[in-house]
Amino acid sequence: MFFQIFRTLENICYQQKKGYLDKGLWVGWKRLLDFAWHRTKSDRMEKEQTTSVLYNANCPVCNFEIQHYAQYSDDNELPIRFDDLNSDARVQWGIDADTAARRLYVLHNGTLTSGIPAFLVLWEQMPKYRWLSKVVGLPGVRQIASALYDHILGPAIYRWHLRRLRKLSA
Repeated sequence: MFFQIFRTLENICYQQKKGYLDKGLWVGWKRLLDFAWHRTKSDRMEKEQTTSVLYNANCPVCNFEIQHYAQYSDDNELPIRFDDLNSDARVQWGIDADTAARRLYVLHNGTLTSGIPAFLVLWEQMPKYRWLSKVVGLPGVRQIASALYDHILGPAIYRWHLRRLRKLSA
């Protein structure tokens, strides 16, 4: 079926190019195709809108990294939503601000993950970072990365964030 539609469209384009097709008819077909493509694309985006990221925009490290991912996501029209935990969006997540500030959270297809597993889910959704997801997801590498994030990197960034907040409020 798809092949037949493609052949018909290809034939219409050929006829228009050669001048065999009336200009008004060509414009009508083009509008119909543009509408169908836009509708298909927006429908696809709505169906694929299954990944959400909760991050701390007040933390410079977190914000820098997530803004990079958000820019990549926007540039490539990826269906990933980024929610700042300091906004009203956090209420939808059902996580208190202190817990959310300690690590990255990703909701994908109804499954909530945090820490390195959340990064793996996020990276898997972005073609440029799928290789990183595969490398960090390898047995052994995943456990080491999780231990480093859970016991060293995550707590250090969180403590730095708290120190920064105390300095700002003083």
